[in-house]
Amino acid sequence: MARRCALIVDGAPIMARMLAEGLDEAGWDAQVASRVGEALAAVESGHFSVVVSEVEIPDGDGFELLMRMRTGRGPAPAVILTSAYPSPALSRRADEAGAFGYLPKPFEIEALVELLESALADA
Repeated sequence: MARRCALIVDGAPIMARMLAEGLDEAGWDAQVASRVGEALAAVESGHFSVVVSEVEIPDGDGFELLMRMRTGRGPAPAVILTSAYPSPALSRRADEAGAFGYLPKPFEIEALVELLESALADA
């Protein structure tokens, strides 16, 4: 069975902690990063099976993170993008960029867990 480890990338520390706590309660090992560089360093460890990233990150964006992970060493984890400013164009862009999924905010933690489980099953 694939590891149940998720990296939450969000520039809003309160939101990131809330998501991590919700995932921990759902049986996931969740850690938090707030910047692209920090997230890339964490992903290099090979520890994470899924990355959940806000599109808007202080030093870049979720799309940049997705692209940089794909060009890094080793297989990249599945990426789920989220946004507080959802739009159909953003959803299409996430799909075209190769994100496993896209969740507009606000969302229920159950919806995220379901998407994470699908990403694991697809891996």
